[in-house]
Amino acid sequence: MGRGKIEIRRIENNTSRQVTFTKRRKGLIKKASELAILTDAAVGLVVVSATQKTYEYCSLGSQLLRPSQQMYNNLMRMKFENDNLQKSIKLLKGEDLTDLSIDDLKQLEQQLENSAKMIRHRKVEEARNLLQLGPHMHQYQLQPTQPNLQDLGLQGHGLQLW
Repeated sequence: MGRGKIEIRRIENNTSRQVTFTKRRKGLIKKASELAILTDAAVGLVVVSATQKTYEYCSLGSQLLRPSQQMYNNLMRMKFENDNLQKSIKLLKGEDLTDLSIDDLKQLEQQLENSAKMIRHRKVEEARNLLQLGPHMHQYQLQPTQPNLQDLGLQGHGLQLW
């Protein structure tokens, strides 16, 4: 006698859902193993539970670094880099300076001074570029915002660029 079909939908009962997950995960790993043995295929399987626990299967054994281990190593490296960048940003913003020595504070001060010099230099370049564009730009004329201002002798007031 065969099994009847079940409706594929989320199992509401936590205990039943966990039991089903465990049984189906074991069955999936068994099928992956059988596929690798029968066909000489390289099979890799990663299952992540609702609690973020990973289960993996690799048919090649320890010959290769498992993809999930490689992803984990990359994630840890990126997390380390992110933490260091966050610390640097905090230091540049003047936050969390209590653990720094005098030498560290001097080095940070020098970095900030160099950054300020570069910013000032860039501002001067931009101002020069704008001044050089002057002849190529359209001629702007001062026009009264209201035509009746000229009649009232209030010139110089309410003018705008057109």
